[in-house]
Parts: sequence; structure tokens; C-alpha cells
Amino acid sequence: MALDLQFNGNLVDLSAANNSYGELVGNTAYLANSLLLNGGYAEIRAVGSGALDDGDPAPLLATYKYSVTFNMKNFLNLPGMGGFKIRPLIYSEAPVAGFMAPAVMPVEKVDVSCASGYTEEQYTLNFPKSVKILAVPKNMNLANDFLSYRSIYSQHHHTLVVTRLLDDKTPGNVCSPAMMAEYKNFDQQAVKDINAQVIYQTKD
Repeated sequence: MALDLQFNGNLVDLSAANNSYGELVGNTAYLANSLLLNGGYAEIRAVGSGALDDGDPAPLLATYKYSVTFNMKNFLNLPGMGGFKIRPLIYSEAPVAGFMAPAVMPVEKVDVSCASGYTEEQYTLNFPKSVKILAVPKNMNLANDFLSYRSIYSQHHHTLVVTRLLDDKTPGNVCSPAMMAEYKNFDQQAVKDINAQVIYQTKD
């Protein structure tokens, strides 16, 4: 998933593109709203408007691409200071955070089903000149025998580009308790990056 955010005061304009195996059912207004709320921002009672380009299914490819554009009011606390986590603003079939479930789940005492996978997220955040970025998360690079996670935070003036990549090379589709314990240990470290915040403040 790739997200491009343009902050303009308390308003954020966003464009997003996603490749999905999922099925889109319903009218475009309903879908745009559902994609936004399922992104995890329903709790801030966001107000805005958007549109969905539901792509072209005619090629019948293995992947399906759709895009969403919308604006959201009151995303930033301006004037003033605040912080926010970097996460998908719309529904994603395979968000990086979705791979972190073992971090908070008990380790099974028996073999369980599992699977491999790869996902990548990129965010481009363009802040207004009236806002100073006080802090951004540090880059992270983790790896074990079958999991790797990397995050890159690149700031240039008022633009912050964030890239997250998770590669799960789990062999087979059955995981032992020992392997699930490795999952848990790995995800408990990676989730710290997922929960880290960008801190900002209005310039004097």
C-alpha cells in the first residue's frame, strides 16, 4: 500500500493505492466510507469526504488495484502540538500491523496452522510550513531465521517518507510451539515501531 498525505492546517488530503485480492461489494460512496473507517480512524470521529476508483476487473489478473482519495478534518491538533501513529488510513488486505498479532497472543502448546507472506507500506507525509516536526521514530531492522522487518524514516524539510517492509518466510503451513514463541518474541520488538509516534508542534 502507498499513501500520500498532504496536510493543510487541520485538513488532510490523502490519496492511496492498493493491490488487493479482496472483493469490493457496494456503491462507491459506501466503499470509500468503509475503507476509511476500517483503516482505524473511526475513534477520532473524522469528518470529510472522499471518492473511490474501483479499478478495472476486466484483465482478470491475480491482483486487483483500487485507489481512494479523500480529505479528513481535524486530523492534526492545530494550533498546538500533538502526535499520531503512522498506520493505514484505509482498509488494507495485509497491513504490517496485521502480522503482529502473536505479540499479544499466548503461545500455543500444540502445533498450529500458519503461513508465510510479504507486505510493504509507504507513507509520504507533507506537513504545512507552520508545523515543526519535533520527533520521528528511529529506523528499525530486525531479523531471525524466517522473519525480517525493516522500517525507514526519511525527513527532508517538511516532508516525511516512511517505508515498512515485512517478509515472513515461514516454511510450510504448520508451526510448532517453539516457532510460535519466536514469532511472539519477534513481533513484540517490531510492534514498538508500529506504535511509535510522530510528534509535531506549531511554530511560534
